[in-house]
Amino acid sequence: MHARTRWLGVGILVLASCGAPGAGHGGAATAAGAPAWRDPVVVLPDLLATPLVDGAGRVVFDPGGTAASDLGARALGRALALPLDPRDALRPVAPGQPHGGGAAAAAGGARALPAARGHAALLAALEALGYVRPAGATIGDAEAELFVFAADWRRDPAQLAQALGRHFAEARAVVTRRLLARAEHLRALAQPGTVERAVEIETRVARGIRFEVFGLGTGGLLAWHYLRHGGHEFPGDPRAAGSEWAGARDIARVWFVGTPRRGTVHALRALQEGLDLGGGRGRLGAAAVGTWPVLYALLPPPGDPAYADAAGGISAPDPFDVGLWDRNGLGLLAESADSGLADLLPTSETRADRRGRARTFLSAVLARAERVQRALDAPAAGSCPVPLIVVVGDAVPTASAVRVATRTSGLALGFPDEARFRAAGDGVVTVASARGFGAWPAPGPELLVVPADRAGAPGDPGFRDLLARRLLGR
Repeated sequence: MHARTRWLGVGILVLASCGAPGAGHGGAATAAGAPAWRDPVVVLPDLLATPLVDGAGRVVFDPGGTAASDLGARALGRALALPLDPRDALRPVAPGQPHGGGAAAAAGGARALPAARGHAALLAALEALGYVRPAGATIGDAEAELFVFAADWRRDPAQLAQALGRHFAEARAVVTRRLLARAEHLRALAQPGTVERAVEIETRVARGIRFEVFGLGTGGLLAWHYLRHGGHEFPGDPRAAGSEWAGARDIARVWFVGTPRRGTVHALRALQEGLDLGGGRGRLGAAAVGTWPVLYALLPPPGDPAYADAAGGISAPDPFDVGLWDRNGLGLLAESADSGLADLLPTSETRADRRGRARTFLSAVLARAERVQRALDAPAAGSCPVPLIVVVGDAVPTASAVRVATRTSGLALGFPDEARFRAAGDGVVTVASARGFGAWPAPGPELLVVPADRAGAPGDPGFRDLLARRLLGR
């Protein structure tokens, strides 16, 4: 194991003993002590990790840095902004409904964004263990056992839950067909042990295929929401009655890699100042990223130490109070956001009209984000039924607090580089947020801290060693 990798375990994880046979393994053990079966994998990508497409199927954003993503900053902002209409931007994504997610290609080149490099590193690590991705753009490859949920990462976890359930069903159908074909082949061989092996496979299928789920960054919040509530948008929905741990029927284990369980200051900064894409591709304005529901769901909750006063004590703003944003000119309601709003609302002729529409949207998206966080933090009935693993890097001093200053004109937010406003993390998510103190039900996750940044954590030797031991029993 890597010299600086640290284990902070709170329990013993049980290895999955059943699942889909690996490609080329024929259901036999792959190494001494390896399990004869392994569960297939579903990867839930991070914000900015995979391409986005428009309604015509054209790639409008490619985190790998290809020509398709080389629009100017203003044009890219318009392409990536969701409509400033709560009825559209905040609706759940239904199964089979276009949701903007593009082909989940792995992009690890020099111009690739950090999230895309981390995504590529995870896929490479899984493929090195023998997991096979679909050969084409469709999920139905007969040999596939490594699937990527190429969703619209601008949406919040509750919006994507139902579509994720459909993805699990489609992936399960692929794996089931392969297993039953394997069982039929074994029966036809009629050699010593083959019929028994066929029965073993058929029994496994009858019990139901479940998945190892890897949630990268914001994908981890989607994984947790789905594990808790299944495909239901919110637990308060009458249709969600009796859905406690509903996702456990699809999930065998969850890996949270760089997931901001307690939010991230970077989300608030992006909403206030815009988002620098890096790689010479410019900055997305605050108006464009302010249409993304996921960023509001990533805000540190009220009363969190992430809100600090000038003396370093905890301030107490409620980030979900639209009045706070209105009174203090924050985010979409900042004076500096008006030019961006004019780009997004070309038929709106006055600043007052644009501000009014922005306030209506902001009020709805903040109320929704508060509901999303309540759903993620809802008290659990009983212990978690599947093992959880949290992986986070600690190589980068990471913004851990925003300075909240009270002035005669209102609150002012600052994002200083001072050490007291930073903590160990991966550059976006602090170790403390990933650990999510008090946010996990008993027995809690096992935590692996690796000496890496956000892009490097999935390729860290300690993490790869953990993958081999947990997935293959090595």
